[in-house]
Amino acid sequence: MSLQGCVPLSAILAAGILAARFSPTPGAAAQGTSTHPAVRMRYRITALSGERSGGAMLRIHHDSGLPARREQTVEFPTGTMRVVEQYEFLPTKPPVGPRVAVFPIALNDLSNQPASPELAGRMQSLATALRERLATACGYQIVPADSLAQAPAETAPGYLYAHPDIAVGLAASAHAEWIVIPRLNRASPWVTDLQAHVVRARDTTLVSNRIVEVKGIELTPELAAKLVDRGAAWMADQVSQAIDHTSGASGSAPRRCPA
Repeated sequence: MSLQGCVPLSAILAAGILAARFSPTPGAAAQGTSTHPAVRMRYRITALSGERSGGAMLRIHHDSGLPARREQTVEFPTGTMRVVEQYEFLPTKPPVGPRVAVFPIALNDLSNQPASPELAGRMQSLATALRERLATACGYQIVPADSLAQAPAETAPGYLYAHPDIAVGLAASAHAEWIVIPRLNRASPWVTDLQAHVVRARDTTLVSNRIVEVKGIELTPELAAKLVDRGAAWMADQVSQAIDHTSGASGSAPRRCPA
Protein backbone atom coordinates (compact mmCIF):
# COMPACT_ATOMS: atom_id res chain seq x y z
CA MET A 1 0.00 0.00 0.00
CA SER A 2 1.35 3.45 -0.80
CA LEU A 3 -0.03 6.93 -0.26
CA GLN A 4 0.80 9.84 -2.51
CA GLY A 5 1.71 13.06 -0.75
CA CYS A 6 3.23 16.46 -1.39
CA VAL A 7 6.46 18.04 -0.24
CA PRO A 8 6.96 21.82 -0.54
CA LEU A 9 8.71 22.67 -3.81
CA SER A 10 11.35 24.67 -1.95
CA ALA A 11 12.24 21.59 0.10
CA ILE A 12 12.43 19.43 -3.02
CA LEU A 13 14.79 21.83 -4.75
CA ALA A 14 16.95 22.39 -1.69
CA ALA A 15 17.36 18.70 -0.87
CA GLY A 16 17.51 17.41 -4.43
CA ILE A 17 14.40 15.28 -3.92
CA LEU A 18 12.69 14.30 -7.15
CA ALA A 19 9.98 12.02 -5.76
CA ALA A 20 8.32 11.14 -2.48
CA ARG A 21 6.97 7.72 -1.51
CA PHE A 22 4.90 7.36 1.63
CA SER A 23 4.39 3.93 3.21
CA PRO A 24 2.50 3.20 6.42
CA THR A 25 4.42 1.60 9.23
CA PRO A 26 3.49 -2.12 9.44
CA GLY A 27 1.16 -2.74 12.31
CA ALA A 28 0.70 0.93 13.11
CA ALA A 29 -1.13 0.98 16.40
CA ALA A 30 -4.40 2.73 17.13
CA GLN A 31 -3.86 5.64 19.45
CA GLY A 32 -6.31 8.08 20.95
CA THR A 33 -6.42 11.14 23.13
CA SER A 34 -9.35 13.06 24.56
CA THR A 35 -9.13 15.58 21.73
CA HIS A 36 -7.86 13.54 18.78
CA PRO A 37 -8.72 9.82 18.89
CA ALA A 38 -6.69 8.74 15.88
CA VAL A 39 -4.84 6.03 13.98
CA ARG A 40 -1.15 6.76 13.43
CA MET A 41 0.51 6.27 10.05
CA ARG A 42 4.23 6.75 9.48
CA TYR A 43 5.72 7.42 6.07
CA ARG A 44 9.17 8.13 4.66
CA ILE A 45 10.33 10.74 2.15
CA THR A 46 12.95 9.15 -0.10
CA ALA A 47 15.09 10.69 -2.84
CA LEU A 48 15.45 8.89 -6.15
CA SER A 49 18.96 8.01 -5.09
CA GLY A 50 17.42 5.78 -2.44
CA GLU A 51 18.63 7.83 0.51
CA ARG A 52 16.11 8.69 3.16
CA SER A 53 15.45 12.44 3.18
CA GLY A 54 12.82 12.69 5.88
CA GLY A 55 9.81 11.14 7.53
CA ALA A 56 6.45 11.99 8.94
CA MET A 57 3.61 10.75 11.08
CA LEU A 58 0.02 11.34 10.05
CA ARG A 59 -2.81 10.92 12.54
CA ILE A 60 -6.18 9.98 11.06
CA HIS A 61 -9.22 10.84 13.18
CA HIS A 62 -11.20 7.72 14.10
CA ASP A 63 -14.65 9.26 13.76
CA SER A 64 -14.31 11.39 10.62
CA GLY A 65 -11.57 9.49 8.77
CA LEU A 66 -9.90 12.85 8.09
CA PRO A 67 -6.33 13.84 8.98
CA ALA A 68 -6.03 15.41 12.42
CA ARG A 69 -2.31 16.12 12.80
CA ARG A 70 0.90 15.68 10.79
CA GLU A 71 4.46 15.79 12.14
CA GLN A 72 7.10 15.96 9.41
CA THR A 73 10.89 16.05 9.33
CA VAL A 74 12.87 16.91 6.19
CA GLU A 75 16.65 16.59 6.01
CA PHE A 76 18.55 19.38 4.23
CA PRO A 77 22.30 19.58 3.61
CA THR A 78 22.39 22.48 6.04
CA GLY A 79 20.14 21.03 8.74
CA THR A 80 16.78 19.57 9.63
CA MET A 81 13.35 21.15 9.28
CA ARG A 82 10.56 19.98 11.56
CA VAL A 83 6.93 20.89 10.90
CA VAL A 84 3.77 20.17 12.89
CA GLU A 85 0.43 20.71 11.17
CA GLN A 86 -2.92 20.72 13.01
CA TYR A 87 -5.98 20.30 10.78
CA GLU A 88 -9.37 21.86 11.43
CA PHE A 89 -12.21 21.14 9.04
CA LEU A 90 -14.77 23.91 9.06
CA PRO A 91 -18.43 23.14 8.34
CA THR A 92 -19.61 24.12 4.90
CA LYS A 93 -22.23 26.81 4.66
CA PRO A 94 -25.63 25.27 4.06
CA PRO A 95 -27.32 26.10 0.77
CA VAL A 96 -29.54 29.14 0.80
CA GLY A 97 -33.15 28.18 1.39
CA PRO A 98 -36.16 29.32 -0.62
CA ARG A 99 -37.70 32.78 -0.35
CA VAL A 100 -40.47 32.99 2.24
CA ALA A 101 -42.90 35.83 2.85
CA VAL A 102 -44.56 36.14 6.25
CA PHE A 103 -47.57 38.45 6.38
CA PRO A 104 -48.52 40.40 9.51
CA ILE A 105 -50.49 38.45 12.11
CA ALA A 106 -54.22 39.15 11.94
CA LEU A 107 -56.39 39.00 15.04
CA ASN A 108 -59.24 36.47 15.02
CA ASP A 109 -61.04 37.65 18.15
CA LEU A 110 -63.60 35.11 19.37
CA SER A 111 -63.89 36.54 22.88
CA ASN A 112 -66.58 38.79 24.30
CA GLN A 113 -63.99 40.43 26.54
CA PRO A 114 -61.98 43.44 25.35
CA ALA A 115 -58.40 42.81 24.29
CA SER A 116 -55.45 44.24 26.14
CA PRO A 117 -54.06 47.48 24.67
CA GLU A 118 -50.67 45.76 24.50
CA LEU A 119 -51.88 42.87 22.36
CA ALA A 120 -51.37 44.57 18.98
CA GLY A 121 -47.72 45.36 19.79
CA ARG A 122 -47.11 41.82 21.00
CA MET A 123 -48.57 40.42 17.78
CA GLN A 124 -46.12 42.59 15.82
CA SER A 125 -43.26 41.32 18.00
CA LEU A 126 -44.38 37.74 17.42
CA ALA A 127 -44.43 38.24 13.63
CA THR A 128 -40.96 39.81 13.72
CA ALA A 129 -39.61 36.96 15.88
CA LEU A 130 -41.10 34.40 13.48
CA ARG A 131 -39.38 36.02 10.48
CA GLU A 132 -36.07 36.15 12.35
CA ARG A 133 -36.34 32.52 13.42
CA LEU A 134 -37.14 31.35 9.89
CA ALA A 135 -34.10 33.27 8.62
CA THR A 136 -31.46 32.52 11.26
CA ALA A 137 -32.40 29.06 12.51
CA CYS A 138 -34.16 27.62 9.45
CA GLY A 139 -31.99 29.18 6.73
CA TYR A 140 -34.73 30.70 4.58
CA GLN A 141 -34.50 33.94 2.64
CA ILE A 142 -37.14 36.10 4.27
CA VAL A 143 -38.89 38.72 2.19
CA PRO A 144 -38.81 42.05 4.09
CA ALA A 145 -42.26 42.84 5.41
CA ASP A 146 -42.22 46.34 3.95
CA SER A 147 -41.62 44.96 0.44
CA LEU A 148 -44.99 43.17 0.43
CA ALA A 149 -47.83 44.97 -1.28
CA GLN A 150 -50.57 46.01 1.12
CA ALA A 151 -54.11 44.73 1.03
CA PRO A 152 -56.78 47.39 0.43
CA ALA A 153 -57.43 49.40 3.56
CA GLU A 154 -61.10 48.47 3.60
CA THR A 155 -60.45 44.73 3.84
CA ALA A 156 -61.40 43.17 7.17
CA PRO A 157 -58.85 41.57 9.53
CA GLY A 158 -58.27 37.99 8.43
CA TYR A 159 -59.17 38.68 4.81
CA LEU A 160 -55.82 37.36 3.53
CA TYR A 161 -56.15 34.29 5.73
CA ALA A 162 -59.49 33.58 4.08
CA HIS A 163 -58.14 34.36 0.58
CA PRO A 164 -54.60 32.93 0.24
CA ASP A 165 -54.62 33.63 -3.50
CA ILE A 166 -54.80 37.37 -2.78
CA ALA A 167 -51.80 37.07 -0.43
CA VAL A 168 -49.84 35.26 -3.15
CA GLY A 169 -50.60 38.11 -5.54
CA LEU A 170 -49.45 40.72 -3.01
CA ALA A 171 -46.12 38.88 -2.59
CA ALA A 172 -45.57 38.29 -6.31
CA SER A 173 -43.34 41.32 -6.87
CA ALA A 174 -41.05 40.10 -4.06
CA HIS A 175 -40.62 36.73 -5.86
CA ALA A 176 -41.56 34.74 -2.76
CA GLU A 177 -41.71 30.97 -3.24
CA TRP A 178 -43.66 30.29 -0.06
CA ILE A 179 -46.24 32.41 1.72
CA VAL A 180 -47.04 32.23 5.44
CA ILE A 181 -50.36 33.83 6.45
CA PRO A 182 -50.70 33.85 10.25
CA ARG A 183 -53.52 34.79 12.57
CA LEU A 184 -53.90 34.89 16.34
CA ASN A 185 -57.02 33.09 17.58
CA ARG A 186 -58.21 34.74 20.80
CA ALA A 187 -60.81 32.79 22.76
CA SER A 188 -60.22 34.79 25.94
CA PRO A 189 -57.43 36.85 27.54
CA TRP A 190 -56.01 33.55 28.79
CA VAL A 191 -56.52 31.28 25.78
CA THR A 192 -54.83 32.17 22.49
CA ASP A 193 -53.06 30.27 19.74
CA LEU A 194 -51.08 31.14 16.62
CA GLN A 195 -52.34 29.55 13.42
CA ALA A 196 -50.83 29.85 9.94
CA HIS A 197 -51.50 28.86 6.35
CA VAL A 198 -48.43 27.69 4.41
CA VAL A 199 -48.99 28.39 0.72
CA ARG A 200 -46.87 27.41 -2.29
CA ALA A 201 -46.72 30.50 -4.45
CA ARG A 202 -46.19 28.97 -7.88
CA ASP A 203 -49.61 27.34 -7.98
CA THR A 204 -51.35 29.00 -5.00
CA THR A 205 -51.67 25.66 -3.23
CA LEU A 206 -52.46 25.67 0.48
CA VAL A 207 -50.10 22.87 1.47
CA SER A 208 -50.56 22.96 5.24
CA ASN A 209 -52.21 24.69 8.17
CA ARG A 210 -50.23 24.78 11.40
CA ILE A 211 -51.15 25.83 14.93
CA VAL A 212 -49.22 26.37 18.17
CA GLU A 213 -50.44 27.54 21.58
CA VAL A 214 -49.38 30.90 22.99
CA LYS A 215 -51.64 30.95 26.05
CA GLY A 216 -51.01 34.02 28.18
CA ILE A 217 -49.46 36.31 25.55
CA GLU A 218 -52.00 38.93 26.64
CA LEU A 219 -50.99 38.77 30.30
CA THR A 220 -47.80 39.97 32.01
CA PRO A 221 -44.93 41.46 29.96
CA GLU A 222 -42.55 38.78 31.24
CA LEU A 223 -44.81 35.92 30.18
CA ALA A 224 -45.56 37.64 26.87
CA ALA A 225 -41.84 37.97 26.08
CA LYS A 226 -41.30 34.24 26.69
CA LEU A 227 -44.29 33.32 24.55
CA VAL A 228 -43.13 35.56 21.70
CA ASP A 229 -39.77 33.77 21.69
CA ARG A 230 -41.13 30.25 22.11
CA GLY A 231 -44.17 30.76 19.90
CA ALA A 232 -41.96 31.98 17.05
CA ALA A 233 -39.66 28.97 17.46
CA TRP A 234 -42.57 26.50 17.56
CA MET A 235 -44.26 27.97 14.49
CA ALA A 236 -40.99 28.24 12.52
CA ASP A 237 -40.40 24.54 13.18
CA GLN A 238 -43.92 23.74 11.96
CA VAL A 239 -43.62 25.91 8.85
CA SER A 240 -40.24 24.44 7.91
CA GLN A 241 -41.57 20.90 8.26
CA ALA A 242 -44.47 21.75 5.95
CA ILE A 243 -42.19 23.32 3.34
CA ASP A 244 -39.60 20.54 3.45
CA HIS A 245 -42.19 17.77 3.32
CA THR A 246 -43.96 19.36 0.35
CA SER A 247 -40.60 19.90 -1.37
CA GLY A 248 -39.91 16.17 -1.21
CA ALA A 249 -37.71 15.83 1.86
CA SER A 250 -37.53 12.31 3.26
CA GLY A 251 -39.55 11.56 6.35
CA SER A 252 -36.32 10.44 8.04
CA ALA A 253 -34.51 13.69 7.22
CA PRO A 254 -33.63 15.80 10.28
CA ARG A 255 -35.84 18.79 10.98
CA ARG A 256 -34.38 22.01 9.69
CA CYS A 257 -34.87 24.06 12.87
CA PRO A 258 -36.40 22.09 15.77
CA ALA A 259 -37.72 24.29 18.55
